[in-house]
Amino acid sequence: MKLLKLFSLTTSLLLLSHVAFAVQPAPKECPRLSKIKQAGFSHAFPSEGYYFIYQIDDFDTPQTWTFGMTLQAESSAEAKLLATNILNNLNTSPTPSQVIPGFWLCTYMEEDDKGIGATAMTIADDDGSYVGPLQVMQLMKK
Repeated sequence: MKLLKLFSLTTSLLLLSHVAFAVQPAPKECPRLSKIKQAGFSHAFPSEGYYFIYQIDDFDTPQTWTFGMTLQAESSAEAKLLATNILNNLNTSPTPSQVIPGFWLCTYMEEDDKGIGATAMTIADDDGSYVGPLQVMQLMKK
């Protein structure tokens, strides 16, 4: 749950800063790992002894996704290297799961006892409803 809360907070802040609450179609599939691996990681955000390593991309899907991992590391460079090694060993094909209306997750690796997990998220809604910061923040209260 720590991964999901950190991931949600970081992603919410990123989405707010990019005004990314435009309506997108609900995802029918998660991004393919091959596309995520091609994109790699471009950002490292430190928080409470962990790093959130992430990349924002469409990964050849109709949605904009944030794919990320949380892990412990001494620096952002070390965190990116560890995350890349973990990513290269993943081989799952998750299906999208709607956590709250308009908020979709794809879990590639469940959070382990060290707090390491890998998840992609997007904000999308087929019915044209506005999905904004309050709806995203609801997830953090769970």
